Amino acid sequence: MLDQEIISSDENFQNNVANVSNVAVLNLDDAEIVQDEVLQASCKVIDDTLAICSEQPGELMSPEFLQALEYIRKADPKLAAEYRVKIKRAKPSGVLMSDIWDASNPNEGNGNSDSAAAELIQMVIEKGVLSH
Repeated sequence: MLDQEIISSDENFQNNVANVSNVAVLNLDDAEIVQDEVLQASCKVIDDTLAICSEQPGELMSPEFLQALEYIRKADPKLAAEYRVKIKRAKPSGVLMSDIWDASNPNEGNGNSDSAAAELIQMVIEKGVLSH
């Protein structure tokens, strides 16, 4: 109760942002660099999986592969279409393309939306900082 009285009785209580010093400026160029790095890492995961999928078809449903594909589908639809063709060509005939595509759908609540890549991008966007 005392705090409310102090605040309400203080006529000069206001948010004076102009007088705040040391305010961090967000540089979203850093966020774009991280997004590029995550996109490249996602492409590598997919390429590596496609190289072994004829002998290890289960890798096409691994969380790492599906998260990488989901990220690419969200970040770059054109690249996702190119990868769809590559996956169709590389996958064994017993693995359905629709199963892979559905499991990596960024619009479905498949649990992959909280991937490490998505969390990293969100953190950079929110905080605007990169640490090397």
